[in-house]
Amino acid sequence: MFANDIRKSVEKGHIYVLHVNLFQNGDKTHRNDIRHAISPLFEEHSPTVITRSGFLVEETISTEAIELDADVVVIGKSQKPKWRRLLSMLIGNEPAVELHLQEQTTATVEVVE
Repeated sequence: MFANDIRKSVEKGHIYVLHVNLFQNGDKTHRNDIRHAISPLFEEHSPTVITRSGFLVEETISTEAIELDADVVVIGKSQKPKWRRLLSMLIGNEPAVELHLQEQTTATVEVVE
């Protein structure tokens, strides 16, 4: 897993997993659900799991990255179906999370599938 590789390459590094519950989607994912789902993916260091609620995923991530003084931010590629991604890009509501994080934080931004 990519996060484990990054963790190993940084002395005294720590992994934080952030999930953003979007108000407009009615998300209500809880920290314990995420912790239970991801714990088998991590080796000896278990990550700190954070959940936040917000309207804009990119704003919420950048706020957390700044508060944590993150060196590296790893985000997943959009999981939306291709037709929805294309439609979102055409009408201009596709969040440019990677670009926003690069502009708003000093962290290195990595996008993984």
